[in-house]
Amino acid sequence: MLKRISFLFSMSFMGVLLIILIGILALATLIESRYGTETAWALIYGTHLFEILLLLIGINVVGAVVLFRSYRRPKISVFLFHLSFVLILAGAGITRFISSEGMMHIREGESASSMISDDAWMKVDLRSGDQAVAGIRNTRLTELTGRSYRSRMRIGKERVVIRSTGFIPNAVEQMVPMPGGEPFVQLIALSGRQVPVGIPSGETRNLFGMEVSLNAQDPMAMLRLFSEGERLYGTVPFSATAMKMGESAVVSYEPFDTIPFEQGMLYAFGHLRLALQAFYPSAKPRLTRAPDGQGMGYPDAVELEIAYRGMVARQVVTGSSGATGNPVTGRIGDLEYTITYGSREIPLPFKLALQDFRVERYPGSNSPSSFISEVTLLDGEMGIEEDCRIYMNNVLKHRGYRFYQSSYDTDEMGTILSVNKDRWGTGVTYAGYFLLMAGMVLALFNRGTRFQSLVRNASGALRRTAAASLLLLALPGAALTAQPIAPPKDIASQFGTLWVQGKEGRFKPVNTLSGEVVRKITGKSKYRDYTPDQVLLGMLLYPEEWREEPLFKVDQPEIRNMIGYMGKRACFYDFIEPSGSGYLLSDIVDRAYSKPVAARDDLDKEVIKLDDRINAMILLQTGELLRIFPAAETENNRWNAVPEALAAEPEAHDSAGNAFMSLLLHIHEGDYSAATEHLNRLKDYQSRHASLLPAEGKKRMEILYNRINIFPRLSRFYGIFGLLLLVLQFIRTFRVSKLVDYLFRVGVIHLAVAFGLHTLAFIARWYISGHAPLSNGYESMIFVSWVTLLAGLFFVRWSGFAMGLTAVLGSLSLVVAHMSWMNPEITNLVPVLKSVWLTIHVTVVMAGYGFLGLASLLGLTGLVFLAVLNEANHVKISGVVEHLTRVNQMALIIGLYFMTAGVFLGGVWANESWGRYWGWDPKETWALITVLVYAFVAHMRHIPGLRGAYAYNLASFFGYGSVLMTYFGVNYFLGGIHSYATGSPFAFPWYSYAILAILAGLSIVAWYRQKRVPDIKEIGS
Repeated sequence: MLKRISFLFSMSFMGVLLIILIGILALATLIESRYGTETAWALIYGTHLFEILLLLIGINVVGAVVLFRSYRRPKISVFLFHLSFVLILAGAGITRFISSEGMMHIREGESASSMISDDAWMKVDLRSGDQAVAGIRNTRLTELTGRSYRSRMRIGKERVVIRSTGFIPNAVEQMVPMPGGEPFVQLIALSGRQVPVGIPSGETRNLFGMEVSLNAQDPMAMLRLFSEGERLYGTVPFSATAMKMGESAVVSYEPFDTIPFEQGMLYAFGHLRLALQAFYPSAKPRLTRAPDGQGMGYPDAVELEIAYRGMVARQVVTGSSGATGNPVTGRIGDLEYTITYGSREIPLPFKLALQDFRVERYPGSNSPSSFISEVTLLDGEMGIEEDCRIYMNNVLKHRGYRFYQSSYDTDEMGTILSVNKDRWGTGVTYAGYFLLMAGMVLALFNRGTRFQSLVRNASGALRRTAAASLLLLALPGAALTAQPIAPPKDIASQFGTLWVQGKEGRFKPVNTLSGEVVRKITGKSKYRDYTPDQVLLGMLLYPEEWREEPLFKVDQPEIRNMIGYMGKRACFYDFIEPSGSGYLLSDIVDRAYSKPVAARDDLDKEVIKLDDRINAMILLQTGELLRIFPAAETENNRWNAVPEALAAEPEAHDSAGNAFMSLLLHIHEGDYSAATEHLNRLKDYQSRHASLLPAEGKKRMEILYNRINIFPRLSRFYGIFGLLLLVLQFIRTFRVSKLVDYLFRVGVIHLAVAFGLHTLAFIARWYISGHAPLSNGYESMIFVSWVTLLAGLFFVRWSGFAMGLTAVLGSLSLVVAHMSWMNPEITNLVPVLKSVWLTIHVTVVMAGYGFLGLASLLGLTGLVFLAVLNEANHVKISGVVEHLTRVNQMALIIGLYFMTAGVFLGGVWANESWGRYWGWDPKETWALITVLVYAFVAHMRHIPGLRGAYAYNLASFFGYGSVLMTYFGVNYFLGGIHSYATGSPFAFPWYSYAILAILAGLSIVAWYRQKRVPDIKEIGS
């Protein structure tokens, strides 16, 4: 018995629980991406089995603390660390079973004293004679759990059983073929766009100004359809034609001729064209699922079966979570029932009155900067009448309730507030977070901890790095020469110093817009030997010449065949018909945009991207992108583009628009001194609106940042020096050489200088944007690279491999940052990201990514050494692997601490921003999976059979896959509320699978070699 209890508290049992939990959480995110959040909750997060699993983990942690007496003073850091998880689990339990959350909708001038629950409930009221009973139960019905609801109730001595037999998400009423119904026709009307139209028998519809009827004596109907059995006919009082789709033969009809309607035919009636989509001789209305992409706003439908006294009735009830349901009544024998499905209305002991709601936008843009609710808190019991302001990251708290700005009505006359009541759950959870941080800090510095033990052991095998001479970091730049289709570099650079207002509302130098345009159109950061400013100004000055330049990359063979050009890059005119009258991609672009996003294939995605690039060139050459003219009377301080400025004052010779045209004219004529005068006029014109503009120093910094373009250079530098240090470290491992030591130290100092430049560039981007540059994929990757180098510099004193490996990983991070699906533009923040907790959360998580990346590469290096292990070198190799494994454990512990702290700090951000600290969003879930994976790896040394160096290095290397899934997989494939941080989806290249096969082969060879040398097995335990 004692043995069974001890196993319940053992590390082996904890390992089993962690593996099960990791698998369940991963499955839940896949279910959510395929079937939605409610399904994931119904099948996993909301189940008793999931609760039991978390309870067993809590029991295991508590038992282990008692069994191993971790509460003693020497192990205080371990005690605090494990106690924090117990408190976090307890807080989660309180939140789950006691708290309440929902939404409150208020219109301006109105008040509300209740909230609508987030979850859905089934409420049943029964009445038979003078007896009545009622019941209500929380239920999660989804596409996969539509039969899971079952309720047994008694009224008098009789039993009533109600169960669900089906579930229709986003239910909409549609006509379906069914005996005993009426004729129904579904048409497709075409008049510049396609519009589906359904016409029941006896009714009339207006199609683009023409009345169309079915079996109706409507004198206003021009097209009269009528059915005869299985056939459909029509008549019109004028000539009509019909043509079989895909053929050229046309059938003509005289006025009032009987026209047979068939599928696959296109009918023309004046300006109206019609196609028959479906004809049902007998149809009835039935609830069915709305088509993909059209389900917003429709309620769900639950099909119920009510059994009473041997009788069975069937009923359909509509409703959904987030909205109160519509009661449905019925009778079965002497039993009357009323059933409601949907959210509950929860009364509050006070009310809020909305005085004003407003959306603040970035200048000249529709992008929200913030949205604010001005409310009055009215609490009669406490005698309170207080004006309050609620906006994103600014919460109203009263009597245990917290109100968050969530959304608003489309007419901007009403607000939607998220409401949360979870004082005790949040308090206990936050206490757990605090103990977690305290435990981690003590674990890093307390002499009795595993980390300090690793530090002492690693330091014993160390040859410390000494100072050496410093070489300067080379940042070569290509010499640029002016070409006939572009202006000189100096005048283009001056033009780049003008301010321009981006479509998102941010004021930036034209130089920044130039870089964005070149990347957008060509897919590269530069074109030939021209600067981006030369390209932008050249396209304005020499539009015809640039339309003949091969700017657009065309990867799809179908598109090349369509335009009749088989090269890799095409020019603008390659996409225009020879006659100049049409756009060759018009039909395929329309077809791609008409498809739901999920249904678009690779060709659709590619043609949309290509069309977007071509349109960008058109918008630039027409001046639409150049919003460089301040305007006195525009909405939200929107600046005018070139066409608007020219139209505003066409006859004013001193207008800004004429100054711009004169500037272009003088540049074209080669009179650069006159062009400079007009350029200065434009600058003076812009400076009159200096109150809206950023500081001139910020503009100069942004232009310098653009021109240096340091991150691609750093990527090359990190890669070269990282590989060099790895080679030198391998030599140092097997041979003592002062020259090699000296070269290694010089390389480290070079990387330290490059790291300093990386730091300065990151700070510059922070200064330019006005917020921490951690808000999108590009910025997070350059920060991951920075943290990775920081980890290498920190661990270089213990392992030379650490510096070389982190330099290579930092280089790869910057390579990823500059791939085509990343967006390097500096952008404004969406409202939810304007929180100091975001900066803290992302910084800590990214720091964890960096240290865990180092641990992964150290694990790979350990596997490489194990793969070359043999009887002759096992003494030397075992020492190297032991040292690498200990440094690996140090890096992994630091990375795990950072990752864990970052995940729970993200919970604080979520709670302060939208009212819940954990919601099982895919990003949150995979971040937790990463923590669990590395928690398992960190504790492998306590699990029999997993204590060897091979197992640890293998797990630490492949464990980084959870980090990659958290960052890339979720952002780009699973979606969720973190979608603001994504770029465009990408496909895995073929060689990624080859690399995986090579790594798997290396792992097998390493396992085979270390099995033959027993001395290596327990290293690192």
